[in-house]
Amino acid sequence: MLNGRFVVVFVDSNIWSYAFLTQDANKLERALELVNRAMTEDGFCISTQVVSECINVLFKKGGYDVPRIFGCVNRMEQTKVIAVTTAIARRAVEIKALYGFQFYDAQIVAAAESAGCSELWSEDMGDGQTYCGVRCINPFETKTGEESES
Repeated sequence: MLNGRFVVVFVDSNIWSYAFLTQDANKLERALELVNRAMTEDGFCISTQVVSECINVLFKKGGYDVPRIFGCVNRMEQTKVIAVTTAIARRAVEIKALYGFQFYDAQIVAAAESAGCSELWSEDMGDGQTYCGVRCINPFETKTGEESES
């Protein structure tokens, strides 16, 4: 809860990738804290795009084998997963035109908007900026959720 209301948070693939792969101890600790919240608390979601992007990074940069990939996917499945639909893709095209984002970044915003999220945790977007009613937060720079209330 934040200010007495339920906050729905979309967690971008870079957070998940850091939790599974990074060599940076500070980012690893923070990413693990964030994904553990996403897996155990209500109000968090990801999209099929996030799952696919994370798997791709783990194969390409991490050299993960299939059983290890499945272990990561099993963890991601503990968070609500939103399917990227043609309606979300269409909205992403509109968001790309509005803000000049790369298409896949626009699709992340579109999926977060579609899920009714008020926050998007991502290292890739402008920290503190709001796009289509979704406030982007870089959780490696800014405290997130209930933490920011203290």
